[in-house]
Amino acid sequence: SPAPGTPTAPGATPQQSAGLAKLAAMTGLDAARAALATRVAALAGAPREAGRAVSAQANIVLEGPQGSGRRALARAYARCLTEAGLLTSGAVHEVRLSALPARFPKQPAHRLAAALEEASGGLLVLRLDDALGRRSPAERAAVLDGLARLAATPCDTVLALCGSPAELRALVGERADIAGEFAEYLRLDPYTVEQAIELVRRRLWVFGFQLADDAAEMLAAAFHAAPPPGGAWEAHRLAERLAASARTRTVCATDLPGAATPDTTPGPAPSGTAGTADTAASASSAGATGSPGPAAAGPPPPAN
Repeated sequence: SPAPGTPTAPGATPQQSAGLAKLAAMTGLDAARAALATRVAALAGAPREAGRAVSAQANIVLEGPQGSGRRALARAYARCLTEAGLLTSGAVHEVRLSALPARFPKQPAHRLAAALEEASGGLLVLRLDDALGRRSPAERAAVLDGLARLAATPCDTVLALCGSPAELRALVGERADIAGEFAEYLRLDPYTVEQAIELVRRRLWVFGFQLADDAAEMLAAAFHAAPPPGGAWEAHRLAERLAASARTRTVCATDLPGAATPDTTPGPAPSGTAGTADTAASASSAGATGSPGPAAAGPPPPAN
């Protein structure tokens, strides 16, 4: 059964498909999730015009930094479209635009055409990162020309262009022709402290652990002092680290890196505040090591 406290998106109903239910149960991203649910419903209810490809009405842009939930949202969107009969496979493929070869002007277009073929009937995530800006002007232009050609190609595959605010806004300013091929531009709101803790809690649940109230309070103090810049990615790595090192299946405050103990407390700061500013950072930067422990029985809760 789902983890307690699972949030729902606006408009969630018991009659939803599994994909829409998963979309509704994701943590945070309320505005983007509601917009995608509305788009899926509109596309599913509209009469299909003969010869008109789904891509023209379903391609999306997801603006947010790494860890903002872009790929999780894209996967849920692909599942919703598939269950609505708008995609045939629902498979999700990803291409990092900065990694496209560009030894000659049309090489990126060839590579993107091949990626489109591989993702046929599913969703193709196009990841725009800052490394593209470090390519030579000629190589960058070739990549963007290939992207423009891909986005303008009617097909049975949906595109999700993902990038940070700075990268996407620069692209829109430079190549309005590319932006015009996407039906919706969604900005992903950052996770709140409560949502970041919920991401940790859900990831722990996947490995058969639960988060004690005192640990949640300590994480809240740490996140309020220094919000995790890596968003969901960092919250998940923190949870995996805690699952690997916890002494019992209930993760307590004393299991958190940097937690004060009676004989090692530095200075007179009260317990629960001393050392909390670096608690989350030290755990997430260490990464997941070792086995996170036994898997939980039953279906895992949805996680970003």
